Amino acid sequence: MNSPHVDAEVCTQLAALARLCLRDEEAVALAHDLDRIVAYVALLERVDVTRVSPFVGAVEKVPLRDDDVLGPMLAREDALRAAPAVRDGHVEVPKFKDA
Repeated sequence: MNSPHVDAEVCTQLAALARLCLRDEEAVALAHDLDRIVAYVALLERVDVTRVSPFVGAVEKVPLRDDDVLGPMLAREDALRAAPAVRDGHVEVPKFKDA
């Protein structure tokens, strides 16, 4: 089975989908790297793994969340006093995203 060839045009299309801007020389370099990666994955697909047990993870699975437990809280006045900026009784944060 031949692996698909990754060229600079494919990299430019992928970059556009990811909303990235690549210069021509970057697209060529990335194409070379991705082409080697795809070829290696194609090589791995040829390996016979019929007698290999599925890998389920190297570490014991732990719950992703703990139960919510109410703990000690900071008094509102203390929190506002420690805030870098306060307006109308609330912590003021700089705008970070256009609406």
